[in-house]
Amino acid sequence: MQPFTLSATRLKEIAALKLKKHRQKYDKFLAEGEKITLESIQTAPHLVHDLIATSEWWGRHAEKVQQSGIRTSIATLDQMKKLSALANPPAVMLLMSPPPISDNLFSTASTFILCDDIQDPGNLGTIVRIADWFGIDAVLCSIGCVDLYNSKSIQSTMGSFLRVPVLYDSIESYKNKLGNNFTFIAADMQGEDAITFNWPEKSVLVIGNEGHGLSSAAREICTKTITISRAPGSSAESLNAAISTGILSALMSSRKI
Repeated sequence: MQPFTLSATRLKEIAALKLKKHRQKYDKFLAEGEKITLESIQTAPHLVHDLIATSEWWGRHAEKVQQSGIRTSIATLDQMKKLSALANPPAVMLLMSPPPISDNLFSTASTFILCDDIQDPGNLGTIVRIADWFGIDAVLCSIGCVDLYNSKSIQSTMGSFLRVPVLYDSIESYKNKLGNNFTFIAADMQGEDAITFNWPEKSVLVIGNEGHGLSSAAREICTKTITISRAPGSSAESLNAAISTGILSALMSSRKI
């Protein structure tokens, strides 16, 4: 399939997806960058609606894209700037649909990360990438979390959004769906030492907001609280939410009882 020239009308339609309300309305989003593009067209071409690229990028990858059968539009550098949410627009991006969520996820999974009002797109994307690395079954987001499907979050996942289910719902709803079979474990400044903590087989690690920590709704459902102890003499105030998630996910994956 030969590429099309990106029209002004199509440019306007795709650029509208920078806004969350349009992403939700059309159930589509933009994934920017070469790594995510090449991985997506190879492993999940059914999720890709359009590939938008510069003529230079197309010239280097035409055969691979044509084999995938994905519709391609050639854009100018100025058009790529208008579509991109990044400071330095990439040479290629995809118009995609979110991966489907399995109906039996809650009955078959054993570990979750629950993000309680995480606001930074980079943090959320990195948390999804961490979940992928350590084999966490899914990332559960509260309604107040930043949208995973903005370009900055998607890029931060480095493609892990293709493999890790990410859901949005209320804290109370997650508790109702998982019931008493799961232990909800709060990450906080005070609690049991995470290094010696024995993780239940069915665990939900709850990570609070970057500035305000855990909400009252999240604290209410947690029956365990753990902390990452500082080294003696350390004056560091706190750890970044994604860094904390990485440390605790490593411990969770290695210390289950």
